[in-house]
Amino acid sequence: MSFSRTQRVLATIGAFTLMVATSDALTFAATGSSLVMGRLNQANAMTTIQNTGNGAAVRLLTKAATSSPIITNGKGKVTNLYADRAATADNSNKLGGKTLSQVVTAPKNRITSTQIALRRWDQDPGHPASVNTYGSAYGIVFDGTYVWVSESNGAPTYLEKVNPVTNTVVARISTGGFSGHLAFDGSNIWVESSAAQSVRKVNVKTNVVSAPIGIGGVPGGLAFDGTYLWVSNYSASAVRKINVATNAISAPITVGLHPWNVTFDGTYVWTNNVDSNSVSRITPSTNAVVSFSTPGSPGALVFDGRYLWVGDSSLKLLQVDPATLTWKAVTTSFTPGDIAYDGSDFWITDMSDGVVQRFNPNSWLVEVGARPCAYPAGIVYDGTDLWATCGWDGAVHKFPPT
Repeated sequence: MSFSRTQRVLATIGAFTLMVATSDALTFAATGSSLVMGRLNQANAMTTIQNTGNGAAVRLLTKAATSSPIITNGKGKVTNLYADRAATADNSNKLGGKTLSQVVTAPKNRITSTQIALRRWDQDPGHPASVNTYGSAYGIVFDGTYVWVSESNGAPTYLEKVNPVTNTVVARISTGGFSGHLAFDGSNIWVESSAAQSVRKVNVKTNVVSAPIGIGGVPGGLAFDGTYLWVSNYSASAVRKINVATNAISAPITVGLHPWNVTFDGTYVWTNNVDSNSVSRITPSTNAVVSFSTPGSPGALVFDGRYLWVGDSSLKLLQVDPATLTWKAVTTSFTPGDIAYDGSDFWITDMSDGVVQRFNPNSWLVEVGARPCAYPAGIVYDGTDLWATCGWDGAVHKFPPT
């Protein structure tokens, strides 16, 4: 058999493998006969191809690039086949738009076999749950172990410390009227009070509450940048930063009109200026401020590791490039409320329709994600479940991101 004939070898590889020595001019199956294209080649033993030099042993080409180079009738796993690409975006269309590293398996049952036999799924700590609070739940944050919830009314006002596994309030801490936005700095929960125009911190281990730190105006959102706690001063149209170790507070840094929410993206601090239709970017090392306009009044701010996302009253969700400040918009049917990011999707509270909307940044599809309560307001992700505060129903609600 000539080399031109050898090049036409290997139409089917499925139940057998082949062996070729690079010094041979002929290729033989286990029967000792040549393999021929376009014909059924049979052998009662395994056939192997081996390249004793460098490079691949087999190269299969098809006329159409979309045609499969190999067809098998077996259902067993082919060891190492396409292993170098199995976890890359090349196969993302086979994995629901995700790579293998992004695909998670279903969680294991967290109840016993007896509980399963008795159908006591209500005893599974992973099932949706509602945890009653003393007053109306408002601010919410996760510290890596506990979910913390502030209350918008009540006498006295408490900060609730919730165990997300047992779905119980493990501590109810009096904050002396401090009941607004929350932030976690690695050791403390910070809470603000519009009435007292101050902030104070609560040690997550001891639950000890600090003395208040005045900010000289009505505070709004809080964010921690690794060293400083940033606080928006709504009434002064400024932000201030507090050294969490010393409690020293900076002079006001002027931004747009009436900043409310604050977030940190690892490089910049961001505020939404609700009455100047703008968002401000602050460089923490220099306090330099750069702002850009938004189509409506901006709301919640969240960072996904690449883009800043901004809820906007023009019924849009803005995807912002932090470096260039350019943005493009996702049109929604509602005014976005608070936003939580679970690593894959965004979960957006929609008080007008009483739902939490789910937005996929790959498909740009907005759909109803959950209905945890009548008026979902604040939302946070704890690494497993989502938690939503819900206006005036006196509870915080847990549900899975499915």
